[in-house]
Amino acid sequence: MSAPDSTTMIEGRSGRPSPPPDGRAGCPSPLEGMAGCPSPPPPERSDETDPPFFASPASQRALLLEARGWIGTPFIPFQGVKGRGADCVHLAAGIYQALGVIPDLDFGEYHMRGGELLNESALEAFIVRTGAFVPLDRATQPLRIGDAVTLQMGRVTHHVGVVLDRGRFIHTYRPFAAMEAALDDPTWASRIRGAWRPVRRGGSNQDQRLATEGEPERKERKQ
Repeated sequence: MSAPDSTTMIEGRSGRPSPPPDGRAGCPSPLEGMAGCPSPPPPERSDETDPPFFASPASQRALLLEARGWIGTPFIPFQGVKGRGADCVHLAAGIYQALGVIPDLDFGEYHMRGGELLNESALEAFIVRTGAFVPLDRATQPLRIGDAVTLQMGRVTHHVGVVLDRGRFIHTYRPFAAMEAALDDPTWASRIRGAWRPVRRGGSNQDQRLATEGEPERKERKQ
């Protein structure tokens, strides 16, 4: 873990908190080994058989409701409990798990300073391993509600947020609680390195149920 003084934040020109110059946002990426992990093979892109998970208005409403329920959750490393504490990876995972995009996952061992210590992004490798996302070409594929964006912190991609509506996304970083931010804020826009779309693999899933049955009641995740 980084020393307390290494996470001191600086104020951006817009008056919003910005990450420190060395990129230490305190946001982890899961590691298979402390020395890093190999680059994953490129996943297949989405096609007609893998439509977006959040394609229907009902599923998008459910995503926005779930995500905004996490706003104000304190930044706590290695935690992912709504209202109690989360880091950036657990925040995104908690949102996606609550809506059925991914199952409960064992993140294994990861390091808060992976952005400084790794030469390749373990975060992106983890996203690929879930099998639930396809990479987007940001030049030709506009972001949609529910997409994940990955951002560079330090030497590699080491931060993640979930796209909301009105050009905003939700994320958390040390020492700030989960919050919304503008995707076009220079603080974050300059750091975005990738975008990933949740897809429905092989047909029937929660998105189809939402489209026909409306939004189900969702229980709080247990600690």
